[in-house]
Amino acid sequence: MVINLITTPKWMVGEQFTVAEMVDEILAHSSMLDPRRKYMFIGWLHVHCSKVKNAMNVREGLTAWLEPMRYESIQWEYRLIMDEINWWCGLDERALERIMLDHFVRSNL
Repeated sequence: MVINLITTPKWMVGEQFTVAEMVDEILAHSSMLDPRRKYMFIGWLHVHCSKVKNAMNVREGLTAWLEPMRYESIQWEYRLIMDEINWWCGLDERALERIMLDHFVRSNL
């Protein structure tokens, strides 16, 4: 079997993603979250990466945070963030409601 390098994702052929490509992937996947899950993910991201202030500056914040890191650290953070998106995506409704209620009670919102 011959791999088509044009249509095969970079991670499958061992090529390195750029920070911009990783941020694009993070944004693309997080945009698929429903608004509640996205709100909670952005909150987690803000705590994890203080350069991300809100949903409006995710691209700029992640880019500024990741660019000075060594590539191994960038890869680790990228996988962690993608795993977090997948976690929010797979979270059942009852657990999501409990987490959000707890969040709003602690935030006095």
